[in-house]
Parts: sequence; structure tokens; C-alpha cells
Amino acid sequence: MASNPGPCPLSVPVRATLGDRPWRAALDFHEVPGLMRHLGTAVAIVCLYLTGMRPQEVQNLRSGCCPDPEPAADGTVGHHLVRSRHFKNVTDTDGHHISAGEIRAVPWVAIQPVVHAVRVLEQMVPDGELLLSAAHHVRQSRGALQSGA
Repeated sequence: MASNPGPCPLSVPVRATLGDRPWRAALDFHEVPGLMRHLGTAVAIVCLYLTGMRPQEVQNLRSGCCPDPEPAADGTVGHHLVRSRHFKNVTDTDGHHISAGEIRAVPWVAIQPVVHAVRVLEQMVPDGELLLSAAHHVRQSRGALQSGA
């Protein structure tokens, strides 16, 4: 039985649709790790494509990097801004490259799909942690951990 445990549908609602039909009937427990990796990949693509951020900059996004904007005195609400580290042309006072980068002085503007993507991953990782960290997206089976895979 342990080698073939069978399906284990989760009791979570499937909200995504294809057209007017649910994407699938249920999510299976054993599919979750793969789906989490796919979700992280999709968020990275959305952020790369819609913000102009470089790969290293997206990889350094942390939970809380895109707070909701504060309303102005006149009631208008500004744009969402994404803060992360940047690496291009980051040097110390002697002109040596700083490989750790630095927080970019001018944040990136985030349109709604980027904000939604960030919010999805913020539900999966602890506060202040990297959104795309393998520690939060790669769940290995017990056998893989024991064999060193």
C-alpha cells in the first residue's frame, strides 16, 4: 500500500476555471509539490515580463516587497511599488562590484497582475522570506531526502 497509496483529494475548493468550467474536480495531496513549483515559475515569468526586472532582482523579491499604497490626502491611491535588490553597476566607494547588490533607490511600478502574483506567493512563505526560495516551493519525499536526491 505504501508504494501505491492511491488518490488523496484535498478538501480545498477549486476556484480556477477554464471558460465557465472548473479547472479540475479536486487537487490531490501528491500533486501539491509540483503545482507549487509551477506556481512559483508562473509568478517569476509575470514579474519578469511585466515589471522589467532582471532575473536576479525577481529572485530577491521578499514577502512584503509590494505593500498596498497609502491613500493621498485627496483620497486618490497611487501605484503599487515593488522593492527589491538590484545588482547592475552596484559598486563600493573604490569601484569594486558588490555581488550582494543593494536595495534599489527607485522601486519598480507594479500593475495589477504583478500585485496578484506577489500576493499569491506571500500566502505561501513566511513574512520577510524570499518569495521564490526553494525552501518554500520544493517539498521532497522522505525517500528522496534519505537517498540524498
